[in-house]
Amino acid sequence: MINGFINPYHFLPLDSKKTIETGAPDEAKYSGYIQARIKNRTAMIIPNPNVDDIDRNKVLNFFTYYEEYANPDGSGENIAYKNHPPVIPGSAIRGMLRSIYEMATNSCMSVLNKDAVVSRRISDPGTPGLLHKNGGTMELYTEVTTVGKIEPDSVRDRAECSIYRIQGKEGILVKGEAFWRKRCHVFFPPDDPEAAAKISISEADLKRFEKVLELYADSSVNKKIATGHGGYKAYTECYKKFKKSAQGALEYFPVYYSRLDLKKKDGGGKKTVYYITPAQISREVYEAQPMSIVKDTYAPCQSLSELCPACRLFGMVGSSEALASKVRITDGAFVDTAGEVKNGRYEALYNARPTVLEELASPKPGNMEFYFKRPENADFWTPDYYSQNGVLYQNSKPELMGRKFYWHHGEERLPEGVEKTKRNSKVRLLKRNKTFSCRVYFEDITKTELQRLIYLCNISGEQAEDGTARYGYHLGLGKPLGLGSIEMSVEDVRIRRWISGSETLRIQPMMQEYANVFHNPWQEDATYEKGDFKGDKKPLLRMLEFNAAGDTPITYPIADGQSEKIMDEGFKFFVNNKYQLKRENAKTLKYENGSVLARKKIVIQQLLKPFANTSQMPVLKVNKEKVYYTSAGDFRNVKDEKQRDGVGKNSKGKGGKDKRKGNQREIFTGTVKSINGAGYTINLDENSKLKYKAGFINRKYLDNKGITLSKGDKISVNIYKEDEQRKNYTLDFVSKS
Repeated sequence: MINGFINPYHFLPLDSKKTIETGAPDEAKYSGYIQARIKNRTAMIIPNPNVDDIDRNKVLNFFTYYEEYANPDGSGENIAYKNHPPVIPGSAIRGMLRSIYEMATNSCMSVLNKDAVVSRRISDPGTPGLLHKNGGTMELYTEVTTVGKIEPDSVRDRAECSIYRIQGKEGILVKGEAFWRKRCHVFFPPDDPEAAAKISISEADLKRFEKVLELYADSSVNKKIATGHGGYKAYTECYKKFKKSAQGALEYFPVYYSRLDLKKKDGGGKKTVYYITPAQISREVYEAQPMSIVKDTYAPCQSLSELCPACRLFGMVGSSEALASKVRITDGAFVDTAGEVKNGRYEALYNARPTVLEELASPKPGNMEFYFKRPENADFWTPDYYSQNGVLYQNSKPELMGRKFYWHHGEERLPEGVEKTKRNSKVRLLKRNKTFSCRVYFEDITKTELQRLIYLCNISGEQAEDGTARYGYHLGLGKPLGLGSIEMSVEDVRIRRWISGSETLRIQPMMQEYANVFHNPWQEDATYEKGDFKGDKKPLLRMLEFNAAGDTPITYPIADGQSEKIMDEGFKFFVNNKYQLKRENAKTLKYENGSVLARKKIVIQQLLKPFANTSQMPVLKVNKEKVYYTSAGDFRNVKDEKQRDGVGKNSKGKGGKDKRKGNQREIFTGTVKSINGAGYTINLDENSKLKYKAGFINRKYLDNKGITLSKGDKISVNIYKEDEQRKNYTLDFVSKS
């Protein structure tokens, strides 16, 4: 088990705003090409974009120009990799170069997704409310009476948001989604709508609510859809009908809301925001989103009169203007430098067996401690607000951490035993040290732009102490796993010159060597300094360094008890990383993790700090669950955590009792009887110590552990809680028999 690790990604810091370049009209322009070579330092996979292969759940092969299957009807294994050379698409090389060019020249963030949504799940329970149309205004009734604890089975045949009579009154039934110990609720409309407490809701508030519904319906975000969650489909349909016409049963629409009164740090009053959600415990979507945060600083260029260096060279498409790229890159053609291809057969270039990759997590900007800078002295923060000593403040200047990049690994992390699921890939990896050749054509660019382009294409020209290339890039899938580290170097640079033929009197192109045109070798001209790059050189090169991490393992965040070899519960680190500030009395504080966290009481322990000190790598510590600290100093200084005097101890000593001891309790056995969206019903084996013969395991509890049970499975369990009303037990899963 390791103690410290480096997160697979970090962020290159941003300046105050992007660089705008305006070239002189009479500045000399040049055309030609750069002959470059690419060699993969680690195994690599750039999948052939054959949707048919993906749909059929077959092995993803490396890109080639051909499709060839084992059987004449197009079925069976895709065998094109055996008979045709691998190819690196020029578009992949171009995307890689543009990305690094943007970083090096402090250009705009061209690939920033304008539809990206930052949200997170919050444990503070929402307040019941009712939306109501009043002409062109949407109102929210804020003091709504509800009745809960309605068994889902008793309303199984009732429609979502239908009229339901209970306690002599008619209300609106909210069934929601099934989960462990789920209960349904009825919302009662106000008796006197005119006198009832209500507020006006803005279109922006509604848009954020609708975005919450979209996130629940998106299977790539809501992983529970794969295990029976309905994504609030019926609830969303009711909302659409309500928004269209507020008549009859849909005059009111049931929601939950959170009202936050955010103080302004400068003492200038407060700002009130509302987060509307479909459930009492839900997600909140923030007003401030990545695109709005960088709108005036690093947003993609839109105007030809204000272009960053990268858009001037690689082109841009704005809302009303566009500029063609001045760079064109050929596909990378395989070069058999080691004589591995025999009789036109290419299978020797690949690993003998396909590899099942660990699930590659999509970006999760909801993990604020990694993606957003911490406001000064904040305990917990979001793009909209932050908490400090139990008080919520408006986050008036949210800041992104920067441009995301991935560290190079010393070697690939490809553990055996990874199971194929719907969320990961089975690939055929290209072995290390395979060489490809490509040309980078340029048209009408300045000498400075050419020097920059040559420098970046020759990034691997500088050697490390062991004689190998010191810097490089990434291509293809699996960057967090160490795949796709490449070297890129320049072999030749040619400049196009037009000459007149003495006999034909025609003007013809001629490709001249760089030194013949500029009277200096390209190796001397193409430096960082002569290229007048606008970004900071030290952090740029540090992030490109092959051996930047040294012997420190690179892995997604790890919690105590997890293996860095197969990451199957990555959420645990972030759960353990959030502490709750508890005040025992006027003088005694306690910071404790592993409990339900409220906005005002969350305290983040570890975070990704801005990548400023390039001499030190950002090492994180493996964190533990059920830990408490009795002083702010001990809590903050995670590197010096000691198990002494009741500080940092695992659930022992004063106030450290573990209410859910799990495997320390007596173990019983049983069989999975049935499965539904909420969980698993278990028939317990005969045992004189058992009062009841049945139990229930929360599905969410197992989903979070990545465990799926099937009907008939024999399992071992602990008893967590006795349920006298249901005549059964709530169980903790221990293992499959």
